Amino acid sequence: MSLLWTGRPSAARGPKPALSLERIVAEAISLADAEGLAAVSMKTLATRLGAGTMSLYRYLPGKDELVALMLDSVIGAPPAGLRDGEWRAALQRWAYATRDVFHRHPWSIGIIGQAREVGPNELAWGEAALDILATAGATDHQILDMVFAVNAYVRGASQLSAPGGLGPAVDPADIVASGRIEEYPHFARLATVSAPDFDPTTGSSFDVGLGYLLDGISATLTA
Repeated sequence: MSLLWTGRPSAARGPKPALSLERIVAEAISLADAEGLAAVSMKTLATRLGAGTMSLYRYLPGKDELVALMLDSVIGAPPAGLRDGEWRAALQRWAYATRDVFHRHPWSIGIIGQAREVGPNELAWGEAALDILATAGATDHQILDMVFAVNAYVRGASQLSAPGGLGPAVDPADIVASGRIEEYPHFARLATVSAPDFDPTTGSSFDVGLGYLLDGISATLTA
């Protein structure tokens, strides 16, 4: 998709366009942030922009391209200065910054893992993580697996902690009422003993899980 990488719609004959691609994408992001991605349609977007629906097609081919541009726009540039410190702190900062994107724009979690073309901002984040681990001494055989593991953890954890409750929920009371709690002895024990210490919506629980993952990467790098 050249539009995702160039940011320039194909030249079209006729009067000078009244809108801009940047304005269209920004309005679509605002709508998705407020009402969810399902609320974004070319018709609704055109109404919000005070334009005709067909006029939007002068700027982009359709909604798939619009969503790709929206995603890469909200992702933005990776944090600056990641190479300035120790690799673990840098990768932790990278992970938290990624989580922040998902928290600010929960709709992005639902499309990040779909089959699609990666845009320049998203690729820059991947390049930043690769650079952190390459500088730390990860080999070419290790580096992609390590980035994949961290990225997958952040994405999965963000589904539970992002506003709007995008992740699954378990109510112990429902299981007790069903009379089947004995089928899940470990869950039953942990639900009564450790539940106050585990809350996937908090930064502390996120940090604990990320710490386990980074410990494994550290052990691999020093082996």
